[in-house]
Amino acid sequence: MAAHSASKPAGEKSEDSTPHNLPWDLNGPLAQLLRKYTGGARIAAIARLVEQTPVSDLAHLLDEAASCPEAGLRQIIADLVYAKWVTADPQAAFAYAYSLAERDAKPDALNSIFAAWAGINPQAALEAAKKIDRSSFRSAEMNTVFLAWAQTNPTAALTALFAQSPGQPNATLLRSIFEQWSQQDPAAAFSALDQITNMSQRNAIQNVILRSMADSDPSQAFAMLRKMPLANQNPTTYTLIFQKWGRQDPAAAYASLEQMAPSSSRSAGVEAVFAGWAETDPAAALKAALQLPPGADRQKAQLYSLTGLAQLAPAMASDYIAKLAPGTDRDTLISTMASSWLDIDPAAAFAWVANNTIGDTYTKTINSVLTEMSRRDSQGSLAFIMQLPDSQDRDALLQTAVGNWAYRNPNDAIAWANSNLQGDALTSALAGVVNQVANTDPNAAANLISQLPNGPARDKAIVNVASRMASLDMNTAINWIQDLSADVPTSTQLVAYQNVLNSWAAVNPAAAAAFAGNLAANPDFSPLINRVASVWAKSDGQAALSWAESLPESDARNSAISVSVSALAKTDGATAWNYAQNLPGDKNSLLYSIASTWSEYDPMAAASAIVTLPVTNNVKQIETITQVAQNLARQNDAMAFQWVQSLPKGPVRDWATGGVVATKLETSPATAFQYATNINNDALRYSAISLVIQQWKKKDPVAATAAIQAAPVNANQLKSLQNLP
Repeated sequence: MAAHSASKPAGEKSEDSTPHNLPWDLNGPLAQLLRKYTGGARIAAIARLVEQTPVSDLAHLLDEAASCPEAGLRQIIADLVYAKWVTADPQAAFAYAYSLAERDAKPDALNSIFAAWAGINPQAALEAAKKIDRSSFRSAEMNTVFLAWAQTNPTAALTALFAQSPGQPNATLLRSIFEQWSQQDPAAAFSALDQITNMSQRNAIQNVILRSMADSDPSQAFAMLRKMPLANQNPTTYTLIFQKWGRQDPAAAYASLEQMAPSSSRSAGVEAVFAGWAETDPAAALKAALQLPPGADRQKAQLYSLTGLAQLAPAMASDYIAKLAPGTDRDTLISTMASSWLDIDPAAAFAWVANNTIGDTYTKTINSVLTEMSRRDSQGSLAFIMQLPDSQDRDALLQTAVGNWAYRNPNDAIAWANSNLQGDALTSALAGVVNQVANTDPNAAANLISQLPNGPARDKAIVNVASRMASLDMNTAINWIQDLSADVPTSTQLVAYQNVLNSWAAVNPAAAAAFAGNLAANPDFSPLINRVASVWAKSDGQAALSWAESLPESDARNSAISVSVSALAKTDGATAWNYAQNLPGDKNSLLYSIASTWSEYDPMAAASAIVTLPVTNNVKQIETITQVAQNLARQNDAMAFQWVQSLPKGPVRDWATGGVVATKLETSPATAFQYATNINNDALRYSAISLVIQQWKKKDPVAATAAIQAAPVNANQLKSLQNLP
């Protein structure tokens, strides 16, 4: 193993310090160690290996570890090796890491070296970092040193940083140092803020420190924040302090709030304190909230307190909630309270909602309560649901409850429904049973269909059962649909077939197509052709097109061809375009669709094709040419602008020019402005210029203001542009 020289100065490399690319040796000691150990034992074994490796052999160990197939282990080994090496011979360790960083153009090895070195001798590490030739490495490693130094001696690190950068230290680095420091000793960090002369930086870092201080001593953080100039007191910092204080000592936090004059900061504090207080002692929080003077603060405090009380003691909260004025807050509290009350006494929850709510609040809450009740105890919830007046809402709740019951015991659920329900309610409940059983046993669900009377509920159940059955066995589903009784509407059969063919065409489109083709002899089932074509075309547009061409002449065939050609345009726009042009009848709508899709990957070809169509200025043509222009502009805006200017004057050209303008708004408003001035329609031109100016003012208000004076607009429009924010 090559030894590394300890005599080279920082930044100077030697042959000994050059990393070597070694293949991963499956029989080497490191590979054997990794095979032998796992988890924490593996890390301990690696640490022992590094400890036992002579300093002179550490470079070879790093070379070997660099080929380790597990990236996480490579980093662990590197960190352990560098920590040992930099302790014994920092110059040699640095030389090796520097060579590796230059070779890979990444400072990872240097980061490990300087983080470890700064923990031993930060001043020496900083001097070495300052001598690094490459500026990006130098800056990164100096930051590494300062951050590592600040972990053990933030005062010294800060002094060195200001000495290094007397004018304006790096703001991000400065913030990171104070953030670290504030987690260890926020009071000491706060006292060091005077060294920062930039007031904007100081104010930002003050808030960082106070937020850290709030974790351990929110009262001290509050006191320090109160001493700051009013302009520097950040309401967000007040909120964070009071959030933490409200959880630790809400009474003390509340008492401190009373010292504050009405303000946005106090309001934020009230909200934060009562939010935390309500989590631990909502009754006490509510008592304090009711002592606040009338107003927004009291309303928020009461809302938080009652929310907490409704979760922990819903019966107690109900007395207060009942007295609240109608509104969104009351409705929200009722919902929270009722949901919590269900865990304790569902009958009491139901009775309270029934006796204390009216109108939409009653309907919404009672439905929510009973839906949740049916989820927890479907059989027990039915007694409450049956107390409701006949309505569609009651039928829906019955369907849910009986369906949930059927998940565990379908026979009992059906027996209950037949004994207790009639008419639409019975039909709805039985449909719920069928749909629930279909999720686990579609064949059993199919046998239950016969118990449902003709109507929408049975039709929906048939479609659902067919879909579930198809997920298990396509042929069984098809045969079942074909054997449905004659009284099942053709429209229901069609929807059932469509759902099954969706799945079938995704896995075996040719077989699905053959089946759909046979059914399509019945005009009622001709939409199946289009359904299969749509699914098949997504995976193979050409194959779908060939099949569609083989079908007998019909509207279904024409529709399938259009769907297939449109899908083909996603991969072969030229073929799709040429094919569509030869179709009989009006094919412009299809050609527009092809051009739009084609332009997403070859906008120039799509642009060349679409100009061969006559200009009609209809909405579809305007939309398509505008989209083609935008896609072309994303590749080459100058070419796109020349193309749209070659179009005949009129709405198509103006809208397409606007499309090109839109693509340049963010990146080059000056270019967008020049394009916008070429729009002929007065209203469209002003609209485009207005959008450009608004965006331009955000980036370069001086240039935007100058452009306004040259804009081709009338006097009223000019005044409007000048007044834009």
